[in-house]
Amino acid sequence: IDRKARIWARVSRKQKISILVLSSAMGSNLREILENARYPEIFLSFLNDKEKKKIGSKENAILEFYQQFACVGGDPVVSESLCKELQKKFFQQ
Repeated sequence: IDRKARIWARVSRKQKISILVLSSAMGSNLREILENARYPEIFLSFLNDKEKKKIGSKENAILEFYQQFACVGGDPVVSESLCKELQKKFFQQ
């Protein structure tokens, strides 16, 4: 938890990602995340429009994760094969 009460997951020694983006990339939707959270109001308090767009779909969340940690330039095209490949790489590590 940072100073702004946002919750992060550390994915490497130096890098972290929003727990909402990570959960969404792993297949959960916002409703499932909030239902399973002990204090859902904490998640809702820091959920702004930008964050909602990131977790709007599983594909968007995977793309956000990929852009942050694979240092991809430009706007890659989201496809089913890209999502499957990223999930495979993510769960192998």
